Amino acid sequence: MSATTPPNTIAIQGRDYVLVSVGATAAHLVARAGPADPGRPIVGHADAVLNPAYDPKELSDPSWSPRTLCGQEDWFMCPTEAGRAYETMWNSREEAVGAPSCRRCLGILDKQFPTPLPDDRLGWNVIRCVEELEQWGSIHIRGVPADQAELLRKAVRSEARKRGWVFVSSLGDGQLIVSCENALSPQRRKFVMADSMQRMHTINSGVQLPQPSWRLDWS
Repeated sequence: MSATTPPNTIAIQGRDYVLVSVGATAAHLVARAGPADPGRPIVGHADAVLNPAYDPKELSDPSWSPRTLCGQEDWFMCPTEAGRAYETMWNSREEAVGAPSCRRCLGILDKQFPTPLPDDRLGWNVIRCVEELEQWGSIHIRGVPADQAELLRKAVRSEARKRGWVFVSSLGDGQLIVSCENALSPQRRKFVMADSMQRMHTINSGVQLPQPSWRLDWS
């Protein structure tokens, strides 16, 4: 195999990072070291046999931070389709890693971005979400712009807590899912449960139902 595979790096806001692991399942970020900072190579452990799929100069260039963004040491580059940066019996069996997943690294990285400005439509979408939570105890809003997603969640959470609701949410891929079960009165909760059972029964019988009001699109 020719040495044409680039290392597992990504560029974020004009700065290069290596995707790495530190022994657990999460993929961390290691930044390129600054001119006056200490650096280490991608393959820094002794006696490692470099994977010939990669350029050995790129693997041995000591231009990377000794620690991940979240402060972990002893990191190893996550595999690409060509495997790890060094020869191992697992090279052909591991899946390639293409994105970071360490929450601490992502949180630190997120603080480096400028704070997004609220979209003119944010307030309207918050009102819609709160209205549906009052009626159904949950909402699923789709198509949320990436720079507005966290702003929307924070705004809906703030309104929920003002009302004493217990707020549970999931955010990802442009979708916000929120549950506030105690937003419902006992009578309304009975109605929602009965409606849910009826919808499940109808769907299982093969009938196509219209989209419920609590599943809405950003607009």
